[in-house]
Amino acid sequence: MDRHSNIESVVAGSFSLLPHSERQVLCKIGAFVGSFTLADAAFVCNAPESEQIEWLSELKDNSLVQIQRDDSTTRYKLLDTVRDYLSRLPLEGALANELADCRRRHAERYAGLSTEIGRLIAEGRWSAGTSAMMRDIGNIRIAISTANDLQRDDLIAAMVEGLARRFFEAGLLTDFRTLANAGYAAAERTGNPAIRIQLLGLEGALASRQGDEPRCEELWMERVELCRQAGDMKLCADALIDLAWQAFENQDPAKSRLRLIEALRLGRSAKDPIFIATVRVVQARIAFASSNLRLARLRNSQAEHLLPQCAETNGSLFVCQLLAISCRELGDLERSVGFTVQLLRLSVERNQVIHAGWALLELAPIYEQTDRLHLAARCYLGAMKVHAEYSTRHRVRATAALNQFKKKHQEDDVAATLTTLRSQSWQEVVEGLTYV
Repeated sequence: MDRHSNIESVVAGSFSLLPHSERQVLCKIGAFVGSFTLADAAFVCNAPESEQIEWLSELKDNSLVQIQRDDSTTRYKLLDTVRDYLSRLPLEGALANELADCRRRHAERYAGLSTEIGRLIAEGRWSAGTSAMMRDIGNIRIAISTANDLQRDDLIAAMVEGLARRFFEAGLLTDFRTLANAGYAAAERTGNPAIRIQLLGLEGALASRQGDEPRCEELWMERVELCRQAGDMKLCADALIDLAWQAFENQDPAKSRLRLIEALRLGRSAKDPIFIATVRVVQARIAFASSNLRLARLRNSQAEHLLPQCAETNGSLFVCQLLAISCRELGDLERSVGFTVQLLRLSVERNQVIHAGWALLELAPIYEQTDRLHLAARCYLGAMKVHAEYSTRHRVRATAALNQFKKKHQEDDVAATLTTLRSQSWQEVVEGLTYV
């Protein structure tokens, strides 16, 4: 008998010895993937916590459930071998119906968690929101699948609102695609434009970062039209700024100016400083490209003045990035480094991978030029890791920069630093940097 068959026999034997009520509870908590709390189990199993904790304790005593404790929380986890065994059990009758209800309640539970994650992010508590998402990512994935299978458009809408941008910004692109497909289907069934508007913005950004500019413009123009139809002027201004920046990067300043003028009008009518700051900093880049340095400095100053009013928004990262570029182009290296350091710090705090990767590539040559080679090594390697599975265009740039650095500095200590860091995540690599 091979090892897998032996383990399965042990699980089957333990299952057969359980009382009927505990077998049912075990089957019900098979809805979870990864760990869960007592409150999660009580909700999904539709049972009082006082009963649920007794059953979980019995299952733990029978080595079918693990308990995980930290300073403030007790979580439970079904062993993978047990969950695999339960997934193959033939089910029928009342129990099959009860388990279907458990899966529905599971989807409802984690749609609620998605809303909570979105609230944390909106409040600027990026670390707490990201930790909550990653801790329950297995359960969230199953919940998305279940909601899609059941066509629970209310749950899908909640998960798109709470998680779509977070998946995108954290580089969880497979999860983003899965959620986006479910969201588009829900939007079509319900006729709700809000879901589609949000997803079009993110899909366009992803297309741009992967080098497909025509597809990006197509998606963002559709978003503008939907925003106008829905009467959402803030989102319309946001979409126009995206299109203006794309036009600038594609060397079409006339189109960029026209879109910025309309975005500025909408931003002022909405009295939202982040839109005004973003318009001003993009206008500064256009002014510099047109050799109007006086106007570029004026627009930079206007954007910088507004930055403290919108520091807690994700849009502030883009403003920091463009201010860093503009200051560097205008010859103010010290202020450019200051904005880049601010961008890196905020990006790490909020797990904003693309902005973090850009900041790392900006800081790396500065560390290199000042002979802080170990810090430069961390920046180059961290940037490469950030973009390794996220954006083809940025990955090529980051990899080329790292290879050039290694070729230029073949000292044993630099090579040893890179070897030590090779197995670490980009967050671990960046932890070793000082923001000075």
